[in-house]
Amino acid sequence: MKKVLVIFAAVWVGISFLTSCESDDCVKIWQIEGQNGGVIIEINTTNKELSLQGVDYSGFGGEIFQQYFTGDFEAVANFKNFVAGSGGRIFAEMMMYNSAIPDTIMDTTSVYCGITKNYVYSGIGGIWTNGKNTSGNAGVFRIKKFGNNLLAQTIVGTDTAQVSQNYSVNPIRFGFRIGTMGDSLVTGISGIKITKFQVIGANNVTLLGDEFTCNSIQP
Repeated sequence: MKKVLVIFAAVWVGISFLTSCESDDCVKIWQIEGQNGGVIIEINTTNKELSLQGVDYSGFGGEIFQQYFTGDFEAVANFKNFVAGSGGRIFAEMMMYNSAIPDTIMDTTSVYCGITKNYVYSGIGGIWTNGKNTSGNAGVFRIKKFGNNLLAQTIVGTDTAQVSQNYSVNPIRFGFRIGTMGDSLVTGISGIKITKFQVIGANNVTLLGDEFTCNSIQP
């Protein structure tokens, strides 16, 4: 199974920023694809967080994504409470990818920033970091694209995994995914909480933001 990552463009017509709003007024920027093995993806507007979690499952767990916008950007997601069940190899990641390309390891355009039970990682196409050991469960996922220069980075405490290289492909999706590597079985509760998501353009202009104060998932 290929793990995939998602999105962004520098111009989005009619973009809205999510601040405090009622559910019915919320800009619906996220879509859910697949919720296998009892995985639940939801936004908790009380705690202001997006959560992906499941119990006793293997393989692809679930993904929440949005369609891309083009141009230069830096996408940053703060996360916390990564929990790994027993056995297996659970992962949670932010990804950027072209959904028109079959979801296989042959896709060299996908970008990943992720965390597992024992290490953090980042990858661009077939170029991956060696796993950086970590015992933490909170940190930052970052994907930065300016021109053809791309950086994928995961930071947990003092542990950092990053890859940088030229990248000229326009992605289609950007989002978050949870699952197990090699379809290994994980028992018990596994999950992660995303507490803030922000896309910044040139001159530190905010292109898109979601602090999960309302339900921004499309029905």
